[in-house]
Amino acid sequence: MDYNHLWHLARERLNLLPQQVDPNLQGADAIRAIHQSTWNIADQVNATPQPPGHRPRPHPALAA
Repeated sequence: MDYNHLWHLARERLNLLPQQVDPNLQGADAIRAIHQSTWNIADQVNATPQPPGHRPRPHPALAA
């Protein structure tokens, strides 16, 4: 499973896809735009090449 598919599934399960925003909510258009921006940011970060030898640090809450 590739990154795009996993990211879509995660957002779908968390009800964070732009099309899942209730159109009757006040500010629904802004909420949809924010949800779409999360995708754009994550996609750009994922596409950024990492320097040789780069090892991501685990999040402190996940470190044993």
